[in-house]
Amino acid sequence: MILAIDTLYFVSNIQPENFEESVRNYYESLKSTIANLYSLLDDGGKLVIFWSELPFFKLEKKDPEYTQVGMCLKELGYKYQAIDLTEGEKKFWKKFQTTLLQYEKDFVSEGSKELFEATLNEANFMLIGVEKDKLYRNMFIIS
Repeated sequence: MILAIDTLYFVSNIQPENFEESVRNYYESLKSTIANLYSLLDDGGKLVIFWSELPFFKLEKKDPEYTQVGMCLKELGYKYQAIDLTEGEKKFWKKFQTTLLQYEKDFVSEGSKELFEATLNEANFMLIGVEKDKLYRNMFIIS
């Protein structure tokens, strides 16, 4: 079994100044990475991918097939099962932001103000997706 828990977002770098081309390149890198991981499986092995569709991917509809991973799997011809984890993801980001804000003074006193700010920015970005109902999380089990 190969697990990819929140790691495949880093297969390519999306550049804001060339956003559309970056997203296309990202998709190709993601598809290639999934194919490479799949090729490493033993007979009967499983590849499990935890994936949150981020707000800027412009999800057409909330269906695993329309996510970046779902489209890659379809194009690659891989069979999969998808389990919707969206409600837990929404609760996580709300709780994460609340908890983070409670510890702001601790971050600052330990000299980690920049870490606090970067982490808070991530939480705020993800909460935009929650508020606009654009955040969608699945666990894909590919065999």
